[in-house]
Amino acid sequence: MKSFSSSMKLPLQVIAIAGGGGGVGRTTLSVELALSSARTSSPTVLVDGVLGKGGVSSALGLIPNHCIESVGNARTLSDVVLEYERLTVIPAGDEIDGPVDLMDVYGFVCALSPCDGLFRTLVLDCPAGLDEPTTTMIAVADKQVLMVRDDPVSINETVALARLLRTRHGVDRFHLVANRVRSEEEGQVLCDTVCRIGERLVDAFFVYGGSISDDPKFERSRRLQKPLSLLYPESATAGDVFVLSEAVLSGTSKPNGRLKIRGADYA
Repeated sequence: MKSFSSSMKLPLQVIAIAGGGGGVGRTTLSVELALSSARTSSPTVLVDGVLGKGGVSSALGLIPNHCIESVGNARTLSDVVLEYERLTVIPAGDEIDGPVDLMDVYGFVCALSPCDGLFRTLVLDCPAGLDEPTTTMIAVADKQVLMVRDDPVSINETVALARLLRTRHGVDRFHLVANRVRSEEEGQVLCDTVCRIGERLVDAFFVYGGSISDDPKFERSRRLQKPLSLLYPESATAGDVFVLSEAVLSGTSKPNGRLKIRGADYA
């Protein structure tokens, strides 16, 4: 299996969902974004990059027989791939049997290159951390979406991650998504704060992708292992998540927190 580097651009739109620390909502957004893409008849693959956690499988209620960690160990891509609601899923396991080189594992994603025309979008749920393998995974994407929560630790970790992506890999544009906020306005203020700090320290361009509200429906959807957009499709939060996903997918995110995401057609 060949190594994976940020110079390897895949022949499809790759969107990395990332964040400097844990618990910022990366897997939730990865799942909802991938489902939104698949619903628009755009062939989409969701890759769980958080090895040893099985977060994507849990969020979708899937029990995979084989996972991404086993690729190259007498297992092929066809042994791993699962289908869910028109979405192709490449799951990670909930246990790691021995050490795994993340960069080597993600070299496997390059095997998707012959699939140009089969897949149009690849959503990559990235692990937390600032180490070189993680930042390399994030940097290979066409779009880097950074999740942030309204607390100083999350803000500092988000800016630190952006700074490393800029200095190590030359990434100069980031989409910000505020998670677990009480209102759209609060999310815009949070992302404006990150924008001001980031543009001063990182020398990069930050755009506001949208906000995800602190809705108890998310906790219920996690317990039931079914995405919120499928469990509560008519809810206002599902509408907001859909509009947010469409903004990230289409690239209509606005600079410095000016995108309105409230889904007026959802009640």
